[in-house]
Formats: sequence, C-alpha cells, structure tokens
Amino acid sequence: MSQHIDALLKVAESQLGYGEGPGGHTKFGQWYQNTHAKEPGYSNAAWCDMFVSWAATQVGLQDAVGQYAWTVEHAKWFESKGAFGDKPVPGAVVFFDWDGSDDIDAIDHVGLVKSVLSDGTIKTIEGNISNAVVSKIRSADTIVGYGYPEVVRKQNEHKTVLVKQRKNEEKQAEEKTADEATAPLATGSSAEATTSAATATPAAEQEGMAEPLAVSAMLLPALIAAAVVKKTSLGRRLAARLAPAHARRDDSG
Repeated sequence: MSQHIDALLKVAESQLGYGEGPGGHTKFGQWYQNTHAKEPGYSNAAWCDMFVSWAATQVGLQDAVGQYAWTVEHAKWFESKGAFGDKPVPGAVVFFDWDGSDDIDAIDHVGLVKSVLSDGTIKTIEGNISNAVVSKIRSADTIVGYGYPEVVRKQNEHKTVLVKQRKNEEKQAEEKTADEATAPLATGSSAEATTSAATATPAAEQEGMAEPLAVSAMLLPALIAAAVVKKTSLGRRLAARLAPAHARRDDSG
C-alpha cells in the first residue's frame, strides 16, 4: 500500500463516529455544496460519496479518487479510466448494490476498503450508514466492483511527465529556431566589419604615400634653383677656358 493510500485511509478513519446534524446536515455535504455544487440541496443530501470525495481532497488525492456526489457517475468515471475491477485492495473505492446485481447503474452506496480479510471479505470505512461514519465487514454478495485510485494516480503522474517532456522539447525547439534566426545577422556584421577593414587599408596606404609626395613638392624648387646656380657657374668656367688668349689677357689686365 502506497503512502498516498495510507494517508487517505487515515483521514477517513479519523472521521469514524461522525454523525449527521439536524435535517441530515453534514460537513461533507456542506463542503461539496461550497466547492463543487452548482445548485442547492447537497448540504443535507445522502452523503456517502461526498464523504469519500472530501477525504480524498484532504490528502491531495482528489484527481485520483474523483470528486462526486452520485455513486453511479463515480463508478463510471473509474471505468472510463480503465481503473474499475472486481478485485479488492486496500484504498480502493468500493461500490455496492443492496440488491446484489453487478450493474453499475444500480449502485446504491460507496465506501473505502480499509483491508482485505483472509476469508475474502473486506473491512470498510463508509459514510451515511445509520447516519454516521462507520466501519463494516462486507462480503462480495452486494459489491458491484472497485475503483482503484492508485491506478489513476499513476496515470496522472505519467501524463504529467509527458507534458513536462513535451514542454521542454518545445522550449528547446524555440531556442534553436531563435539561434538560427540570429546567426545570419552575426555573420553579416562580421562581413561588414571585414569589408570596412579592407576599405580602410587602401586609404591608409594613400595617406602614407601622400607624405613623401608633399615633401618632394616642397624640395623641388630648391633643387631646381640649385641646379640653375650650378649650371651658371659651370658655364662661366667653360667660357673662360674657351675664350681667345688675348681676350683672357685683356680680361686679366
């Protein structure tokens, strides 16, 4: 028996001896009226199934046990989940037909299986027997079947795991899509930076070349002037050498 079922049975057992108030009023019916009912009349209605629903809610097993006030609907809910059978186990929800049929639609009463005895009978905890919560020994003669909360609880746990896995997969897919969407932008930025660097390099080279050209332009007039001076001086020397002797003498006198 799981800890969940053990907790359920302890809560139910703690209510043994509880009885109806005036007019059939019970805290279980009042609770169902306040939390689930859409119309009045539950606070003093037949309350065997509302007792089971209340006990389940106290230990957080409402989704595994079900939340019902009508026994027939409750049994069909277990059947729809593949959690209805004829084998008694502790913590099972037991459904009765006082006429002894096996017909779900003929169910009159419901309780919880406390334990299974060696002779095949079961010990139960039931509400609304002699207007109170009591423990009974029941034979199979009036039992239609059993609903298994532990089966439903495990089904719910499995569904929760699957839902969580699906959400994680969807999140990972979204993150991957986002990464793929931003990747071209990053590549483009890199390309732009490379292009800018490539464009900047020739400009820098041109600037580097401009400096010696400017210097050359400044020195050119001076070089020309020096060449002219040098050429004039050289011309004078050549003329002196080539002149006739008398001219050189005259010049010297």
